[in-house]
Amino acid sequence: MYFEQVSDPLKKQKVPEWSASLSFAGPTAVGAQKIQLRPYTVTEKIGALLEYLNKYRLAVTDPHTYVRRHWNLSGDIATVGEQDEHLPPFVNSRLSAVKVRVPRLPDRSNQLPDIQMWLSVTRPVRIKNKWAWPQHCGLVCLLEDYRGEDKLYSGSEGSAYSILESLLFALGPDLDNSVLGEHFPPQFPHSEKAMKDTIDAWWRIPNQHMSAFAKRPSVVLQKMGCAVSNPRQIESLFRVRDTGSEIGDGNRTASIFGYPVFIAAV
Repeated sequence: MYFEQVSDPLKKQKVPEWSASLSFAGPTAVGAQKIQLRPYTVTEKIGALLEYLNKYRLAVTDPHTYVRRHWNLSGDIATVGEQDEHLPPFVNSRLSAVKVRVPRLPDRSNQLPDIQMWLSVTRPVRIKNKWAWPQHCGLVCLLEDYRGEDKLYSGSEGSAYSILESLLFALGPDLDNSVLGEHFPPQFPHSEKAMKDTIDAWWRIPNQHMSAFAKRPSVVLQKMGCAVSNPRQIESLFRVRDTGSEIGDGNRTASIFGYPVFIAAV
């Protein structure tokens, strides 16, 4: 989707073209170059997109840099309230992450594939001033195959719980068709308006899940029936959709929720 916005769909490629002829002087061969059009390979699409994002400074190189800029520590942004429109919307970084598979309920799946996400948690950073702006990223949650509107989602800003809220909100109707729906039942009947309202996602989160998810997200999801892989090293370009600060036990970090444009093993 993003590649088509920054490049032509077909790549121009020069190929040699030879022609032969006969004359009184004998056989001759003439060489020329012909322009052919072909689709970009996946590798070429990734390279072209990264080149464009880096050229126009639309991506930062790690989640910690994004958090610092988001929370007005770099001095580039006048106020926290104005930050989103000034921030690069993408992060391109290497992460140590686990892959989480959320199974569909057998009687509601309609043969849809399981939900896939990635979780990366860094070591908490202790600081003396608990009221200081976050300077490091604690949790990165990436939801694959996101099909919602491409814009930043602003839930309960200022709380690590907003990442869990963002996840439930992004899943939308898929939540009730998965094993997670059994642990986050709706508090009132769904309607078209309710599914679009952030308060629906918020009220579906019992308090005991909030603090546990902020500290040990993969453990919480595994207890709910999700399959969690061993940690692996990946490189990902992802679109940031939400951030939330984490306060507690002397730690002051922030979480990032987003969806990946690509994920590659390194």
